[in-house]
Amino acid sequence: MHRDATKLENHSVIEGDICIVGAGMAGIAMALDWINTPYKVILLEGGGFNVESKMQDLYRGKNIGQRYYPLHSQRLHYFGGTSGHWAGFCSPYDPIDFKKRDWVDYSGWPIQLGDLLPYYEPAGKIVELDSANFELEHWKKTDPE
Repeated sequence: MHRDATKLENHSVIEGDICIVGAGMAGIAMALDWINTPYKVILLEGGGFNVESKMQDLYRGKNIGQRYYPLHSQRLHYFGGTSGHWAGFCSPYDPIDFKKRDWVDYSGWPIQLGDLLPYYEPAGKIVELDSANFELEHWKKTDPE
């Protein structure tokens, strides 16, 4: 069943046994693991089923450090997430990604990195990242230059 939260009354409550935040590749894959179980699973996505500029605007930001494409053009805020133009790049969150930072609008999550860690391995297996090393020092050593 699908519910569009923009059509729910204020202060509505959706109840379930498990809530997966984010309907990107990993979130969808995790939700699929719970099909045919007795649990009621909520797959919570901030965007809709189509890319909308008002949602993409939430991803506007400034890249600091390593040069990269504009953030809002590289991340997709809708059901399926960035799998809409995924090129195989995966990286886990860093602890600072969850913290409130005064200089970053809308920063701060109600969870911490540790809350996600048990789910990284199963999600990584789906995209064949079983034991990838994401530490910068590891990649500096593997750089041929």
